[in-house]
Amino acid sequence: MHESIEAIKSKTESMKDLVEQLLFLARGDNDILQLHKQDFDSCEVIDEIVSEAQMIDPSHNFELDLNRPAYINADKQLFKQVIRILVDNSIKYSPGGEKIIIRVVAEEGLVRIKK
Repeated sequence: MHESIEAIKSKTESMKDLVEQLLFLARGDNDILQLHKQDFDSCEVIDEIVSEAQMIDPSHNFELDLNRPAYINADKQLFKQVIRILVDNSIKYSPGGEKIIIRVVAEEGLVRIKK
């Protein structure tokens, strides 16, 4: 129960961030979009987003093949949105019960995320 509440809180916060960014872009101020870059492990974010998705929709199975750690320097909130979109689209366009595989490969200073 506690995990479900935390997932709902996290999803609500993400939706708030998304709405704020959409409003920002709608105002035409995208020339001054400020990125808040930081170093973080992309695998931790992917774990978090997939865990939330599984609590909300347990009909899909995820297999994570994560080459840990896979540090990147990016805006963490924007990265979360990208992963959330990837996961949501995977759920939306995959039949229930189908396994969704997400791979993270860190090589030569790059991180590749594959579905």
